[in-house]
Amino acid sequence: MSDASLSALRGMLASKGEGSARCFWPEPATFRGFAEIVQPRPLEEVPALVRWFRSVEGPRAVEAGTLVETFLWFERKKAPPLTPQARAMVAQRAQQNHRRLEVISDRRAREVRNDAQDLEWERWYRSTLARVEALVARVQREKQAQAAEAPQAAQQDGQGQDREAGPFSAGQGAGAAPKAHPAQDTTQPTRQAEEITR
Repeated sequence: MSDASLSALRGMLASKGEGSARCFWPEPATFRGFAEIVQPRPLEEVPALVRWFRSVEGPRAVEAGTLVETFLWFERKKAPPLTPQARAMVAQRAQQNHRRLEVISDRRAREVRNDAQDLEWERWYRSTLARVEALVARVQREKQAQAAEAPQAAQQDGQGQDREAGPFSAGQGAGAAPKAHPAQDTTQPTRQAEEITR
């Protein structure tokens, strides 16, 4: 948080003491709640959002054209649109926004003046879209890189296990039966002892 946000947070918590005398520090959850009000956490750092766009839902949102709307849903709800109703609302909002973009572009092509508010909204929407596209591209690259490294790591682990096998040779693995040795006559000392006592 910035210094200004920390100062504002201190002022908000000054009267939020707990206990009968109001002299104890609030619980960490209280700190986090007021901190979110003062300076919301960047959505790119929210684990649930990163996991969502890292999964198949990221490319799916790109294909459906609902990146911005899904991002805004997270911003409001702090959770992904899991239910059919939530997905329908996101899709409907995306259709409305795309239609608004088309109207603005059509007016520009016909050299018809667009309202200043519409132009400001268009800049905001396209900026947010670029932001979310960069996020999805980054987490998908990280996912692909980890998937490519997994077989190499498994191969290295296998080689390490082979080196640790020690006395087991290529022809006798860890699961092979131990080499047989000729049986020894354990009765010979007993017979010798009997002959001596006779």
